[in-house]
This record gives sequence, structure tokens and C-alpha cells, in this order.
Amino acid sequence: MYEPDIEFRNHNNTVNKPAGMFKGVTVSLNNKIIKADLYVTESSGPPIIGRAWLKALGLWPLFKDLDLHIVKNKIDGNDRLNKILEKHAKFFENSKGSFNRAKIRLELKDDAKPIYELARSVPFALKDKIEKELDRLVEEKILEPVEMSEWATPIVPILKPNGDVRLCGAFNVTINPLLKTIRYAPPNFDHAMARLITKNINNKNKKRYSKIDLKEAFLQVPVEENSQNLLTINTHKGLFKCLYMMYGISSGPGYFQKQIEEVLKNINGVAVVADDVVVTGSDDEEHLRNLDIVLTRLEECGLKGRVNKCEFFKDEVNYLGYKLRDDTITINEEKYRAIVDMKEPENHKELQLLLGKINYYGRLFKDRAKILAPLYNCSNSRIFEWDQNCKEAFERAKIELKSVLVNYNPSLPLKLTCDASPKGLGAYINQPYEDGDRPVAFASTRLTAAQENYSQIDKEAAAIIFGVTKFYDYLFGRKFLLKTDNKPLSRIFSPEKGIPKMATSRLQNWSYFLSAFDYEIEYISTRDNIVADTLSRLPINYVESNDVLETEGLFTYLHYVYSTNITCLNFKAVARETAKNETLSIVKRMVIEGWPDCSLKSWPNELQPYALRKDEIHVEKECLMWGQRVIVPPKLREKVIEKLHESHFGIVKMKSLARSVVWWPNIDKNLEDKS
Repeated sequence: MYEPDIEFRNHNNTVNKPAGMFKGVTVSLNNKIIKADLYVTESSGPPIIGRAWLKALGLWPLFKDLDLHIVKNKIDGNDRLNKILEKHAKFFENSKGSFNRAKIRLELKDDAKPIYELARSVPFALKDKIEKELDRLVEEKILEPVEMSEWATPIVPILKPNGDVRLCGAFNVTINPLLKTIRYAPPNFDHAMARLITKNINNKNKKRYSKIDLKEAFLQVPVEENSQNLLTINTHKGLFKCLYMMYGISSGPGYFQKQIEEVLKNINGVAVVADDVVVTGSDDEEHLRNLDIVLTRLEECGLKGRVNKCEFFKDEVNYLGYKLRDDTITINEEKYRAIVDMKEPENHKELQLLLGKINYYGRLFKDRAKILAPLYNCSNSRIFEWDQNCKEAFERAKIELKSVLVNYNPSLPLKLTCDASPKGLGAYINQPYEDGDRPVAFASTRLTAAQENYSQIDKEAAAIIFGVTKFYDYLFGRKFLLKTDNKPLSRIFSPEKGIPKMATSRLQNWSYFLSAFDYEIEYISTRDNIVADTLSRLPINYVESNDVLETEGLFTYLHYVYSTNITCLNFKAVARETAKNETLSIVKRMVIEGWPDCSLKSWPNELQPYALRKDEIHVEKECLMWGQRVIVPPKLREKVIEKLHESHFGIVKMKSLARSVVWWPNIDKNLEDKS
């Protein structure tokens, strides 16, 4: 017996040094004879066969059927499912996958020059793990050692939950800025959920889900030979070029998403984001059929699944941070606990992190603007102060995060409800079920400084445009019911009626935008519009970026008025005199904040002409406008009449010119008296 040349490490990381070793022991199994080293230990127990013996005897990968056995134990005696899994046993083998449809090719920008970065030092505690992972990647022909390279990228070890490491390349400091990046974004949550929609809505059976996790997805995609040297990584063990795609490449996610979507296209009830594939069906029959097709296609293109993360025929699964159960959507319990267990923020950075996590689940909040307002006020303040209002807001947010939504169903009618407040816009979509309307998603946004000066009718219209653009993917190309608590808008935006000629330019632009949609519009009273009203009540931190809502830079009727030869109509003078005039100041405030719901006769005589036109008056650059005409303050009216007379037109033509650009009560009589 010889002195041992190695030491063993037990499962608890303790060292076990053999008492001795026998070299070149003859071993035979199934007519196969090998020479192997045998080690003797002082501890008792059954013999242990190492990986070297198993490979030499042709037993590695160890017990290929074991993976399938693990998978079959995850299901409840479904014979048809078992047959499908047995049919695709190769997909679950514990071996490396290799995508056979394409190889990724990296294209450099024209001015790209090689960058060589030195290897970074690694923590002593991770050194053995990194070396073990490098050895595994070389053994599986994912990496290949090289002596030299013009390109070199340091590695970044990422600890996995199981204690292993994932090796990523710090390509952001080398090749990523020089690549012509493949831009192909994965579907967002709404689009992913839309792909899980099934046609049979009358089925009483609960919807089940299967989830397939692709094993080290990126490492299954081969790299073209000419691109391999570009991905050379620099480690404390030397240089290695990547034969397969490495984590950290900017082109990687887009390329992989595009390829996997191409592989699984045209399968109903299937959603894929990166390496997670979810399969469902309107009933068990469709579910099994979809699952068989998915596994067939993945297997045919050479990919492999990760057994311990696959789930089959589950009543609920976690996906993209949410929990899917039947047709409902709630927050993933693990993600919920991560938010609930967070300590109270102690500075702006920690608060922003908290808000970022909460806002990812914004679609669950029917009154997010109101609830989170104290947190955003704290975030926006110069001095961080976590007060009682912030504590209460955080606790309320935890409750709202448990809200339940339903997944959008294209076979059911769809309703969009919108509302505006002095500070924000709110909208939500819902669908009718046997137990009443159930929400699909909520949304709200803060008004910009310019939008806060809109008339109330313009704000209500802006809420409709916000809702339509926010939920565009749900609404376009299908009929929906649009609900608003502003009665004039139910007439102005009615698809069956033309927009009034005295409507603001803003409303005319938005009416044209809405003409591309198929909708009916319905007026509802404010007391029946509680949800949308609440969503709009208080501002949240961000302002929704919306090209349709951005009308401030457009050519408006005010530009037209100032282009006429009535030079006394300087908008600054009009705005100044409007603010000074008591009657017009009241009108302006009513336009911005909303007119009370009362009869025309209940208004004072001097306000009645304006109340009669309340749905057509708006504010532009602090000036009151009636449609395309400037409402001239009393102090400037005499100057306007004098200017009109200077044109030497007859009374008819002078009235026509005046009607095209200016207005005030009794304007026709004033012009006649001066003629």
C-alpha cells in the first residue's frame, strides 16, 4: 500500500485523508476491464465509487433514468403525463445541451480595437469553487484554455443559492461597448400573460400550469468560431476562450429570446421569457398536447431542461415575480415576504429601492397614488424624514400587494374607466364574470405642470388618452366600452357624433387619435366611478411619458390669433388683464378646477355667457380661449375694436374677422355701436 496522493473533502467541508492507496487495481464490470487507483480510509461505511471510476466503466452520467424518476415523482399519477415525460427522457438527461439551430455571431463596430484586462483577484473562500467551475466548463467543452489572446475579460463570480458559483464575464469593460448589440426585448408581463390565454372560457375545470426551466440556458448556445476569441476570459488560472455563450454579453439575452421564441412560436398557451417556459391549456387535454409539442421542439433543437426546477400540472406556479392560479394573478409569496421583511428605510437610496420593488407590482394597486404619496414626498424631500405617515403608507402597501387580479381574456367584453383630479390621472380595465366585474390592471400618473393648468374637461380627456395609451395592447383592434364621469366628453368623443367645431385644438387632436379605436362611450356618475377617481387623487413620483398627451409644443389656435394683424393682442397683456379682472379670474378658476353642476340661471348675470360655453372654454398660456377665439378682457376690448376699424372693412366683414379670432359677451353689439 502506498502513501495517498490526494485528500477527500466530506459533505460538511471537513477533510478526510486516506490511510493509504493501491495503484492500478484491476476492476471488471460487464465485460469491461480497467486499471484504477483504490483509496483506503480509517472510517467505516460502504465503498464509495468516484466519478473517475464511473466514467471509465461507462456509468457516467450516473443513472441516466434518475432524472426522469425525479420528474415523475413531482406529479400525481397522471399516466398520460408520465408517458410524455418518458418520451422526452433525453431532454431531462444530466448532460450538456447544445442548441443546433444557430450559432451566435458577434459583430464589432468599425472603430473597435482589442481590449485586454488583467485577471481580478478572487476571495480565498471562493477560489476552490471557481477552479472547480472552470474545470467543469472545460470538461464540458464550454470553455477552452488558450495561451494568448488580444482580447481578455475578467470574470465576476456570482454565488448561487445552493452555494455554487456562476461565472460571468465583466464584458461591460471590454467588448460590450464595442458590439453591434442585438436588440430583442423579452415580452413584458402583460404580453407574457396574454400568451397564456386559452380559448375555452366556459370550461369549469381549473386551469393548471407546467413550468420548464432550461438548464444554464446561455451555456447551451454555441458561439461562431470567429467570435470565440472575442469572448476570452482572464482568470487566476489563465485564459479561456468561450466556445458557448457566456453570461454578461450584451447581445446574449436578445439573441437567446429571439431564438427560443422562434422555436416555440405558434403554440397556444405557451409563454417564454429567457430560460423559463410556462405551458397551460383550456383543459387537461390541451395542456398535455401543448406540453408534448414544447418538449418535442426543445429536444429537437438540442436543449436540455433543469429537472429540479421543472413543475408539471400544478394548480399554481410562480412566474416573473407573480403567482398564477387558475386565471388569477397575485404577488409571488417569496417576493412578498422580501418586501414585507425589509427594514424601514434609513436614507433616500433605501427608500428608492423599496419603491422600486413595490412599483413592479403597480398593476395590483387600485389606489397606488394615494397610498404611496407619503413615501414619494419623503423621497423628493432634501432631508430624509421617515415619519408616521410613511410608516402607515408602507403598512398599507403591504396590504394592497395581496390584491387579486384576473388575467385578460380576449373572449370577454372589456371596459376602460378613466378619471382625472387636479393632480393626477387614473384608469383601470376590467372584465365581466359571473360574480361581477373583476379588475385586470390599474394605472395612474401625475399631471405635468402644464397639464395642471388644463381645463377640467381637458384633464378628463387627458385621463381617457392616458388610459387608452397605457392599455393600448389590450384595446387596439377590438371593441371596448369607455366609461367617463364627464358628460360633455361622452358627447364630444362619441364615435357616432362629430366633435363640436368650438372644441379646443387639444380635444380635436385627441378625438382624431381615438378615431383609430373601436369603442362605445358611456357616462357614469362620479359616485359610481370611485376606483378611477381614487387612482387620480394624489400625484405619484413619475410622470407618464406619452407622446399623444404631449400637446404643449404643437401649433394651437393661440398661435393663429397672434399671427393676425390685431397687434394689440399680445398674449402676455391678455393674460395679465385676465388675472386682474374679477369675472374672468372666476371663469379661469372654474375652467381649471371644474364648473359646479348647477343650472344656468343660478349663475350671476355677468357669468352666464361663460357658463353657457363652459364645455368649450379652455386656458392656453394663462389666456382664456373659446374654441379658437381669445376671450378679450374688458380693458383691451376698446383697443381691439379700434384696430378692427382701422382695416376699413364694412360691418359684415369686420364682424367676420372678429369672430375668427376674438370673443367677449355682446361683441357684435359693441362692434355695431362703434361703426
